[in-house]
Amino acid sequence: MNTSYGDTPHAPAGSGRLKDQPVGERPRERLIECGAQALSPAELVAILVRTGLRGTNALDIGKQLVCKFGSLGAMARASVDDLQCIRGIGRDKAVTLVAAFTLGSKIAEELQRESPVLDNPEAIAGLLREQNRLKQVETFQILMLNTRRRLIRVEQVSQGLLDTILVHPREVFQSAISARAAAIVLVHNHPSGEGYVEGVKRALDESMPLKKGSSGVIQIHHSTSRRLFDE
Repeated sequence: MNTSYGDTPHAPAGSGRLKDQPVGERPRERLIECGAQALSPAELVAILVRTGLRGTNALDIGKQLVCKFGSLGAMARASVDDLQCIRGIGRDKAVTLVAAFTLGSKIAEELQRESPVLDNPEAIAGLLREQNRLKQVETFQILMLNTRRRLIRVEQVSQGLLDTILVHPREVFQSAISARAAAIVLVHNHPSGEGYVEGVKRALDESMPLKKGSSGVIQIHHSTSRRLFDE
């Protein structure tokens, strides 16, 4: 039998129901009182999960999910089946969690269309962090900018495996020239999280010697560090 934020008269005393907790410790009430940013990941998940099991409330399940996956990024990449490994998470709750994480990703995509100024690595990270956090394989993206360093569009030019990707200069410059870009930013994620920054940078420098005038497009920055997307 499920227990929830509402009345559950048949639940035994001491079952750990959230309704029996002090108001200041209930996730929903804390969100209303303090704002969503004040809540822990487990509390936010508990609000989405809504109900628990006898003796295990929604917050307990939220904590188990965070512990199981280790980070919100890993949880966001989990499938409906993966999420159901936690007792108390059935198909409907797993679907709710996947939908919530996907909404966050789509919000990030909307922000891309607002043409922000991208003239430093931090701005690039802020734009792409959520979208790249969900990727389970290596991808290589090109951000195409106009003369004012505002975004024209983001395009994925290559997709690899967990720790391998091949990129050809032809695809990079075809996209940039087609978009009439004045500058480009090359972005590469790394799902495995291993140290690889210098190796990838060296590979990019060797395989794509970007010279001003050879294509009319200037590369202003390329980011290869996973930390930009996992902060």
